[in-house]
Amino acid sequence: MGMTLKNITASYEGKIVLNNLSLDIPHGKLASILGVSGAGKTTILRVIAGLMKPDSGSVFMNGKDITNLPAEKRNIGYVFQSPLLFPHMTVTQNIRFGLETRKWPEDRMRTRVQLLLNVLSLEGLEDRLPEKLSGGQQQRVAIARALAPEPGILLMDEPFSSLDPQLRKSSGDLIQSIQKAMGITIVFVTHDREESLSLSDQITLIGEGRSIQSDSPLIIYNKPVNKEVAAYMGECNFLRGEVRSGVFSSPFCTVDAAGCENGSYELLVRPHRIRIASYEMNPGHSADIDSIYRVKSINTVGKKQEIRLIPTHSINSAKHGNFVPNDSDGETDGETDEKTDGGTVGGTDGGTEDVAYASGHLLVETYTNTRLNEDDLVTASLFPDTGDALCFFRL
Repeated sequence: MGMTLKNITASYEGKIVLNNLSLDIPHGKLASILGVSGAGKTTILRVIAGLMKPDSGSVFMNGKDITNLPAEKRNIGYVFQSPLLFPHMTVTQNIRFGLETRKWPEDRMRTRVQLLLNVLSLEGLEDRLPEKLSGGQQQRVAIARALAPEPGILLMDEPFSSLDPQLRKSSGDLIQSIQKAMGITIVFVTHDREESLSLSDQITLIGEGRSIQSDSPLIIYNKPVNKEVAAYMGECNFLRGEVRSGVFSSPFCTVDAAGCENGSYELLVRPHRIRIASYEMNPGHSADIDSIYRVKSINTVGKKQEIRLIPTHSINSAKHGNFVPNDSDGETDGETDEKTDGGTVGGTDGGTEDVAYASGHLLVETYTNTRLNEDDLVTASLFPDTGDALCFFRL
C-alpha cells in the first residue's frame, strides 16, 4: 500500500511539530524518514498509524482518505524503539496475540506464526519468555508480532537504536530482505544516515517539521538540494570557482557545468571521488602547480584512510614545506578548518560535519593503502567517472 501525507500540521501542547508537511511513500518500498532528534520523525509515524490526529491536512492510503479512520481499522503494523513484548507470554504467544484478537482460524494462525519464526530466525525460541531472550531476539519477536496480521504498511521507529553496531547491521539486512520477499511497504525512522543510505529505496530528510528533500539514496547523496543537506548526508568538499560558457573552473579542477548560468559557484565533491598520487620533486615535472598538496593528516578507520590535504601555489614553498593557502580571511597559516553545521538540518543537535574548501583543506577518502606520511607532497584530481555526480551551488 502507498501512503500520502498532504499539508499535515500537528502540534503538542501548542508547539508545532509538523509544519504543513507533505510526503509520498511509494507502495512496496522501504522508505526511511531521516532527521535529528526533535525534527518530527516519530510524529509522522503516529499520524500515519492513527495514534495522533493532525491539526490540519489529510492522510491517504492507496488514494483513500483515512484521516479520520481509527487506528485499529488502518491495517498498519508498528514496531517501537523498545520491543514492548508481553512479559508473561512466550515468543509464540506474543506473535499469535494480534491474530487471536482478530479471530483468525487456528490452522491459518499456526501457518502464519511458523512462517514468521522461520523468516526471523526464531526457531527453537518458541517457548521462551521475553526475559530469556537477548535484545536482538526480543526486537525480532516484536517485528514478527507486527507482521503477523499481514499489515499493508509496517512502521518502524528506530527499532535497532539500542543494539550494538554489528547486530544493528545484520538486523537492518534482515528487514531489507523481508521487505523484498514480502513486498510490504515499510516506513523506517532513523537518525543514522549510513543506515538510511544502505537500507532505503527512498529517503526523506526532515527538518523543523518539514520535508527538506525526498529522493532515492543516490540522488539525495549526489544531488542534495542545498549545502546543509549535502553536509548532513556525509563528508564533503565545497570547491569555489566560476562558471563561464558552461564550464566550471577552480584551482582544483575544470569540469563541465552545462545548465549553469555564468557566475560564482561552489562545487560539491565527495571525498571518495578524489584520487591522489605521490608528487616527486624533480626538474621537468609536468604537474600543474595548483594541484600540488601537502598531507596534513591521515586517519585510518578500518580499511579506510581519511587524508586531509593543504594546497600550495608555489613550487619553492612546496620544496621547503611552507604552504600558503589562499584563505578568504587573509590568514596564511592554513591551520584553521572551516566548518558548517551539517547535523542541524532543521534541528539544534546532531553534531557537525567537516566541510573543506579548495582555498583551505581538501578531504580525501580511499580504501587503498597509499603509503603516504604527513608532510608528503601529492597531486589530487577528480576520478574520470565523477561527472554524473557533480552538484553546483550558486554563490
